Amino acid sequence: MLFVGLSPRPVPKISLSPFESPTVLANALAMRLNDELGRANTIVFGFDGTAYHETILKQILPALKDKGINLEHVFVDRQLGWEIPNSKEIDLSQGPQEVLREAELAATQKQKILIITGSVHSSQLLQNNLVQFLVGQLKDTKILSITFSWFSRNKAEEELIPIKCKTGNDPLQTADLGCWILQSSRIQYRKKANLTGPMGLLNQVGLSDYIFLVR
Repeated sequence: MLFVGLSPRPVPKISLSPFESPTVLANALAMRLNDELGRANTIVFGFDGTAYHETILKQILPALKDKGINLEHVFVDRQLGWEIPNSKEIDLSQGPQEVLREAELAATQKQKILIITGSVHSSQLLQNNLVQFLVGQLKDTKILSITFSWFSRNKAEEELIPIKCKTGNDPLQTADLGCWILQSSRIQYRKKANLTGPMGLLNQVGLSDYIFLVR
């Protein structure tokens, strides 16, 4: 169950699972969220920006098409530095107005679009995020966000989590997401789960907000 106005209680969509390849992971995501992705007009994916995440994205795009989720336009944030075929580059470092114009145009034409950016822009756990801005501007548009990030297998790896859980020193205001990832990591290794090989877990953390921890 999700509670409005309270810290989100995650709803598991894919429990901690091994994925033998990025293709298997992509197919699992496309299958599990097929209905939700199909209903959304605007989809926002956020990534930490690693090469592994770029590989995952390049497998997700054909997996979505295979499941009947057709994207008329794909926009990629320049800050990621990724080259994605058949996409248009946007620059969110200059603010959200450019992507808002694209989303408004797509909405008038009843087209489905995908916006690919950094994880700190896509997560609705953070204040002043891109998704909440778009929701406020596009009243009749269904928007769904999935944030992809890395998680630790043990306490020694916690310092390697890209988004830090530093609530007392948080100039970028990203600690809420970092602390959520840290807590989720600890839950897995405290259960003494078998944390070897490529793996991931997907949780719903808002009405239209998901976090997919992969490594």
